[in-house]
Amino acid sequence: MNVKEKQLDSILKSGKLLEIKLFQVNDNFFEFSGGSQWIIDGGIELTFPVGKITVGWSTKEEMFCFELKAFSDLYNSFDYLELHNESINNLKNILIGNKLIETSYKWITYEYVIDYLMNTKKETSIAELSIVFNSGDRLQIAAINYDIESAEKSKNYRYDVSRELFVSLNTYEEISDVT
Repeated sequence: MNVKEKQLDSILKSGKLLEIKLFQVNDNFFEFSGGSQWIIDGGIELTFPVGKITVGWSTKEEMFCFELKAFSDLYNSFDYLELHNESINNLKNILIGNKLIETSYKWITYEYVIDYLMNTKKETSIAELSIVFNSGDRLQIAAINYDIESAEKSKNYRYDVSRELFVSLNTYEEISDVT
């Protein structure tokens, strides 16, 4: 376990989940699998006794980041909204009040352009956090790209810190390393 994972785990395993919020920046988001999977473009904020963990879009980094701060501190604009609907309320009802018993992380290496000469730099980042709660419920959070199969289903999930955020309750989706 590296330093970043230890920092995240120190908050994630500090006690019961107190609050969970999903955020959207653009007008539309996707909800699949009977309201247990979401593809959003803002982020997810988890609150525990000793702090917050946000997996969200960083306006500074221009990518999805896993940070020890509130979403409003990561996304430096007021152009977002907190998502509310029946299935998100159900997500909250299922998870809030439970303790984490297991976390696992998936890391990826990606390349990005650093200047106008098209020079690139390689970075490594967390692309997925999978959480198991003492209730037996599981939450998968991953930065992805994907294909839409229909209005009810997406497919071909690939890790990508520059596209969308996938949140899944109690269904684990295999995600490819190929971007």
